[in-house]
Amino acid sequence: EDLYLGIVNGTLSAQEILKLENAEQKTVAVKQFGYDKLLKELGSKVLDSQVVDINGEPAIYELLEANIGDDDVLAKFVKVVCHSTMKEAILRVDPRDKNIKDAILTSFEIPSSYAREAGVRNTGDKLEEYALA
Repeated sequence: EDLYLGIVNGTLSAQEILKLENAEQKTVAVKQFGYDKLLKELGSKVLDSQVVDINGEPAIYELLEANIGDDDVLAKFVKVVCHSTMKEAILRVDPRDKNIKDAILTSFEIPSSYAREAGVRNTGDKLEEYALA
């Protein structure tokens, strides 16, 4: 009951949410808390960002880094926008990723050295937009 009230009332901290052992409870708590608020409270910083065109609308993809206390290295995430729903999503990526392109490739388990073979191509002249072909 305390956990339920903490989630609904927004009284749990980002650290308390991350310490939840039950994956379903953690998922609901993160969704209720909000991805942006969670990453902000964790002190995340933007390492790379890129404007992409999604259905004629500009969207910003970001590579973020935050200490979530579950590893010896800082965690990295890529913040993207779903092309079909236009909803933001945050995906955890390899902590060795240095830019958006690498983060997106590795989230699909494609090493950046295989970008050409994977059909990853630049889709814009100035914005350095990438897409899987």
